[in-house]
Amino acid sequence: MVRLFKDYGVVDYGGFAGNVFFEASNAEFVRDQLYNRTGVWLQQLAVSEETYHRANAVMQYFPHFDQLAREGTLLIDIGGGTVELLAFQNGQFCFARNLPLGPIRVVEELKQVQRTETNYVAVLRDYIDSKLMNFIRLVPDPHTYQHLIIMGTGQHLLSKLLPAGTANQEVLSALQQAYQVVVPASDQLLAERYGLNSAELDQVLPTVLLVHELVANLRIQHVWTSSIDLLDGLAVNAAINADSRAIKFDHTSIIRASATWLSDWYRVDQPHRDAVTKMALQLFNRLKSLHGLGKRERVLLETAALLADVGTYIDEQDVGSNNEYLIRATDVIGLSIHEQRMVALITHIYTSHKPGCTCQWTTGCAGRSG
Repeated sequence: MVRLFKDYGVVDYGGFAGNVFFEASNAEFVRDQLYNRTGVWLQQLAVSEETYHRANAVMQYFPHFDQLAREGTLLIDIGGGTVELLAFQNGQFCFARNLPLGPIRVVEELKQVQRTETNYVAVLRDYIDSKLMNFIRLVPDPHTYQHLIIMGTGQHLLSKLLPAGTANQEVLSALQQAYQVVVPASDQLLAERYGLNSAELDQVLPTVLLVHELVANLRIQHVWTSSIDLLDGLAVNAAINADSRAIKFDHTSIIRASATWLSDWYRVDQPHRDAVTKMALQLFNRLKSLHGLGKRERVLLETAALLADVGTYIDEQDVGSNNEYLIRATDVIGLSIHEQRMVALITHIYTSHKPGCTCQWTTGCAGRSG
């Protein structure tokens, strides 16, 4: 691949790897070997970054996504170890949650149960439902989502159970038929009927049950599959960084919405938060000739302002340290690991070094921020 880049005169390129790669015990060894042989250093993508890139790709490429988002849509990105769920309401991103429900992880955790339990399907269903309840409890207006779009490695597995040519098409009835076949079937029957290998046979039941339970619990009316993957998201991100006019959505809306949701969850005083954010952005704009920072830094400042007082949820005596702890421990969709640490540090410094509150909002503020 590097030779191909050189042949075409491409000088700006890089490598990326997601969470599944870095969870492997030999990940750093493989990373070093790849660098020694090609000169490409794999950059680690946080789970929230992967989600952000895939969501951007769907917003850019999925047919009629604007209409689906207005009607209420969930994206489910099924990976090997984790499942990322993103919610869109009224045309805007509103919520995301990462769950340890990837089919490979589920198989590993329930391996012993599968060997000893006679009704393994019931145990597996209860296990998945217990994890999904955490998502359903937090998602805004859980029964208002009409659409579910399936992405990730789970989509590639499910595509083997569905009729050909169903990418980016509605597949609810076909999935329901596959569910009726998969749940009671033996591995031999599934291998013969769908051409599944041994690794896929282990993962097919957890994947099918996960989608079925999500559809049932949230009363989803339409299920779609998407052939869009992480590479499409990285391409969209490159276009965003190049200020391409081809981008048809506000890519910062996901980051802003994710930070706002976290702020609301930790019960930050909204009028004070909005005043601080407005003032911070005004200062950034007016002092641009002095600091020389760009659009990305402005997004990071806005994110830090939105999250500046989340630490009060734990204790108002040491807000700065609590801010940093909560932000570093929580996924902010769209930020890299380095950017998330930067935002956490900004909020720590902001709330630790101040003479007192000078804002016009007094209710719920108590001098925590200036």
